[in-house]
Amino acid sequence: MAGRLVARFQNHLERPRALEVMLVVTSASGMLASVVISRALGPTGRGLITTLIVWSQLIGWIAAFSLDKAVVVLSQSDRDDRVEVTPLFAMARRYIAMLAVPTAGLSIGIGGLLFHDWIWSAMLALGAVATSFGEIGAGWLLASKKMGWFILYRAFQPALYMVSVVIFAFLLRGHSYSVRLNAMAVSVIFSLVVPVVIVHIRAPFELKERIDGRRMRAFAATTQLANAMQYLNNRLDILCLSIFSTPEQVGIYAVGLAAGQAAVVLGTAGIVRGITGSSKSMDRIGVAWTLLLGVVIAALSPLIIPFVFGSAFEASVHVAQILGIGASVNYALQSTDGRLLGAGKPSLVAIAEAAGAAAFGIGIAISLNLEVVALADVGSYAVSLIIAQNFLYRSGIGRGANTEES
Repeated sequence: MAGRLVARFQNHLERPRALEVMLVVTSASGMLASVVISRALGPTGRGLITTLIVWSQLIGWIAAFSLDKAVVVLSQSDRDDRVEVTPLFAMARRYIAMLAVPTAGLSIGIGGLLFHDWIWSAMLALGAVATSFGEIGAGWLLASKKMGWFILYRAFQPALYMVSVVIFAFLLRGHSYSVRLNAMAVSVIFSLVVPVVIVHIRAPFELKERIDGRRMRAFAATTQLANAMQYLNNRLDILCLSIFSTPEQVGIYAVGLAAGQAAVVLGTAGIVRGITGSSKSMDRIGVAWTLLLGVVIAALSPLIIPFVFGSAFEASVHVAQILGIGASVNYALQSTDGRLLGAGKPSLVAIAEAAGAAAFGIGIAISLNLEVVALADVGSYAVSLIIAQNFLYRSGIGRGANTEES
């Protein structure tokens, strides 16, 4: 009986739209955690927690060196030069393990500049290393066609984060601000580490079959620039504010960002389908729904944000409105980038995303006003989308071709 229930649950997770359901669940978990943290810590505390999360992700994704994407693409069944998943994954994990020490050292150095606290620097290092191992674990699940487990894995981290934040907020509500702040930071790192440990316990450890790792390293190296630029183009706003502004401003912007980008919750599904080859065209229905949801968010933000997050975040309203309306551009960009990566064209993604990052840089050079930063963010997505779509059709991918870069 239990076995049949598990099998039925797995079958549901393998359905095409299960990925969207997972993204809705993860977004809801993240939003609830965001509300709790904002209520418990205010703008400054929210800004510090956001800085810890974003820099952990950035350093971790750089340290993963896009090996997760190399494992997924090089093991696709429709490739003439296909390589088996297990040896690819085992070798990729060895590379990431070798990078763990320099990753931790870099994180501690950056943490010292951002937080001026060795405990927070150590937490940043642990979060970055966990993120790098988490990416290769997710890549292994995708390459192994374990979409159900991939969905559970991606949903578990924000759910664990939400639960731990709620528990800490309840248990420590009578304690000092610093105690609550440190506890919330610990919950962030805890939620990053635990899912990674679980998935790597299930993953193969031994490299039983020797393979030539040069192809994987070459693909990862060309993809890495695209991956780094893509992440930067999505997070340059928070990264720049964390360096050039105050934690309070980061916190205010982060609330507007969370509300505005709720409209693009399904965007990751587009990039995953593009990388795995299951999507061959733009998801116009998804773009339309994202635009509609963004308009609704923009209309309701003046009422919802002060009520849900507190009056201290009233300045987040305009940020949420700008990013909500612009979310459809971000959704379309993620879908386009995924198709370019899946077709083995990472350098084209890098160029498109770099152009978007340059456009963002021009915007914030004008002003670090939060509304201007939000407008620059949307503008960067638009520039990248125009260039990426041009690449897509000029290379023939938009018409069904699938030619990998040499």
